[in-house]
Amino acid sequence: MHKIIEVKDLSKQFSGITVVDRLSFSVFKGDVFGFLGQNGAGKSTTIRMLLTLIRPTGGQIKIFGKDLNQSRNEILGKVGAVIEKPDLYKYLSGLDNLSLFARLSGKSFTRRELAIKLGQVGLEDRGGDKVRTYSQGMKQRLGIAVSLVHDPDLIILDEPTNGLDPQGIADIRNLIQMLSMDQQKTFLVSSHLLGEMEQIANRILIIDKGKKIIEGSVRELVDPAKLVLEIETTDNIDCRTKLETTFWNEHLRKSAYSGKLILDISRDEIPMLVRQLVEMDVQVISLKPVNSLEEYFLSLTKEKAHVETGTN
Repeated sequence: MHKIIEVKDLSKQFSGITVVDRLSFSVFKGDVFGFLGQNGAGKSTTIRMLLTLIRPTGGQIKIFGKDLNQSRNEILGKVGAVIEKPDLYKYLSGLDNLSLFARLSGKSFTRRELAIKLGQVGLEDRGGDKVRTYSQGMKQRLGIAVSLVHDPDLIILDEPTNGLDPQGIADIRNLIQMLSMDQQKTFLVSSHLLGEMEQIANRILIIDKGKKIIEGSVRELVDPAKLVLEIETTDNIDCRTKLETTFWNEHLRKSAYSGKLILDISRDEIPMLVRQLVEMDVQVISLKPVNSLEEYFLSLTKEKAHVETGTN
């Protein structure tokens, strides 16, 4: 598959504090790539490095196959972005905002063409109204229209549903899905709302405290045909070693932290697994199904905290 973004060993430090820690990931053409993590995980810092708003401490960024440092202007000319709340002129109308940002990007459109672009984000009836009269959700949609005005190949949205009510969140979700399917745009969308990203992203990256926890397709990580089973034993490392010598090795997820035992498994296979654990003299404390991306994320971040603090 064709890579749109390729990040290798990206790091950023502020006053000696590591905010992004040797982060590597890839975004492919046509992806809606969910960039997930709790607030303060390093998502916005990473996005600012992708947009050259801050300089990395180390690592490499390639976008459209070209080094960002060497081809900055060429790359950014094909990128649209909304960073947190869109920076709009509230005393101007939606149409005038769109016209102004189009001219700044070197484009010129008729009022009719701009109205069509507003229609793409569901604002066709409010284009003549001042932005100060818009709801937060409408401002977010106008911000996305601004990011699209120069017809970019890659769109980067940083927490686009922050501060929105449920209807506003649904509107942004539907807009991203429509643009992805109808216009074949590639999206990188950061969020801490894992359940929301589970509905729109085809691939995800989860980070915590600047480090990658896991990257992959949503279908692989949360397969509705299988259970995701979390096992706690008196010695998880010993249990993993034993399972790796058996049929169950194919079911073990290779998480970033070897202490956690997570298996992809069908419900019918659980009794056979339990029998084998007993035969291997493994002392099982609990078996817990993990049924959503959010539960999976929380289980991994909890594990990471245990590893860092040395708890079991």
